[in-house]
Amino acid sequence: MSVNSKISGWLAILLIGLAFICPFTGIAAEASVPRFLITYDNDNGKENARRLVHLMGHFQGGTHMASWNETLENNGSTYDFIVVLDNHVNESLRQQLDMKLQGLPIPVLWIGAGEVKQSLLALSLTYEAQAYPVNGLMVYFKDIQAQDEVLSLASDGIRSSPLILRNQNRWYMMSSQVTGITGLLLADVLHDILVQPHDSKHQGYILVQNVNPLTSAQKLHEITEVFIKRKIPFLVAVTPIYVYPLTSTLVSLEERPDVVKALLHMQNSGGSIILNGLTHQYKHTATGNSYEFWDALEDKPIEDEESVIKEKLNKGIAILIKLGLYPVGFEPPLYAMSQKGYQIVSTYFSHLYGQLQISDQSYLGLQSVPYVMEHRSSGLQLFPETLGDPRNEQGDIEKLLRNIDQLQIVRDSFYGMLFHTDSSLDLLEQAIDSLYKEPIDYLNPLYGPLYVHTSFMDMASNGFGELKITISNPDELSLYATSPEQESTALSSFTYLLTWSLAMVVAVFIVLFIGFLFLLNRRRRYRLFTERTLTVSERK
Repeated sequence: MSVNSKISGWLAILLIGLAFICPFTGIAAEASVPRFLITYDNDNGKENARRLVHLMGHFQGGTHMASWNETLENNGSTYDFIVVLDNHVNESLRQQLDMKLQGLPIPVLWIGAGEVKQSLLALSLTYEAQAYPVNGLMVYFKDIQAQDEVLSLASDGIRSSPLILRNQNRWYMMSSQVTGITGLLLADVLHDILVQPHDSKHQGYILVQNVNPLTSAQKLHEITEVFIKRKIPFLVAVTPIYVYPLTSTLVSLEERPDVVKALLHMQNSGGSIILNGLTHQYKHTATGNSYEFWDALEDKPIEDEESVIKEKLNKGIAILIKLGLYPVGFEPPLYAMSQKGYQIVSTYFSHLYGQLQISDQSYLGLQSVPYVMEHRSSGLQLFPETLGDPRNEQGDIEKLLRNIDQLQIVRDSFYGMLFHTDSSLDLLEQAIDSLYKEPIDYLNPLYGPLYVHTSFMDMASNGFGELKITISNPDELSLYATSPEQESTALSSFTYLLTWSLAMVVAVFIVLFIGFLFLLNRRRRYRLFTERTLTVSERK
């Protein structure tokens, strides 16, 4: 990787600037940006509405959310496309909204259309002449009219019913489910509804996960050799500081020169560094096993969220830069982060990796978007993880193949896979072989527009594989990159002493217990010997 780019290369940024505004569509930016509305029937529909907002982030246009009541009060003609989410909870409002939308000359997609009372539990779906198994998907019944074009059919093995159909500029999906395989069908059909077809090709990545100062340098070298042999670019998610939970002892990357050397080798061999938090833990938890930017115990955003996130991003970036490692994107630890957190991250990074937390209500609501998209509220460009993280367990490769098969439903789906450093190299080889099932353009972030910005440094790609790094404040960078002081708080010291005291007490009890068993056994043997001696004497 070259740090200094050529002047001629930088002229190309002028040509790719427009592509950065909307890099997913392959369509030139137009003077008039389409406006999309997603309207939901009650508060329970908000989560699905947010999921739809994320799906729409793949397309050129601005997306807005509103309730049915708000939509009835306003003029829907200001939008170019409307999605209706119907959970069948208010029939009166449903009829009013239907009548209003009938008079609009714009495409309308009604999700949850049909009659609930005549629904079937589908066992298979057909789309583009391919059949896909499902596990009892509820599909509402809808009569097929003469002008209807059935795009997807559902069957329970006995009866069949349309799942998705089109009638001129009205589109209907006879299910309220927008996740799983129906979510993939929806993601593909949106290309046709919005008349933004996109090329039928697939990008993807393999992201080496959970790399921190305690990771085996030898294992990192071995992983790198696999990618070199296969001639595949890859990503490496790095956490610069490891924290021991009981003592709050910190280990920074700069204290592990062998790991740093292995990471530099990865970076120089086609690997792109992704910042995976500063410590990948929160409060008194272990690195790699916990959230960092979400309070999982209380299920809410962390305290002092803005200042904590900024401080940790500055430190994480500075530590890596000082070591010659250049983070070109960000992955929230375990994907958990508030909506405000995403906005903060967007002031530092242009690229986000992983899955999206849907709302600030709970970290349990994550969404794996099937393609590259723009996170509307922050402007971050998301490269999603969609294939999971196969481990060394039986059936993982088969599951990976099933996920690949389903992702083929979407014409330009993205194949994002994780590989943990504690998994075997054979598994990595098998996973790569599985991905060869479909032609994949492996992602190299440097061959596209990206930026990383802090108050002390700016970094950008020229779009041709080179980075330009400008250090504007070396003193500030050095200050942030300095290894943080040991956390010797009263609580951590007390925890340390208490832990070892308990360990000593337990050890003493174990020794006493073993001694007691030994003594008891000796007494038992002595008693048996005495009894046998008396018995022999009596017989004589």
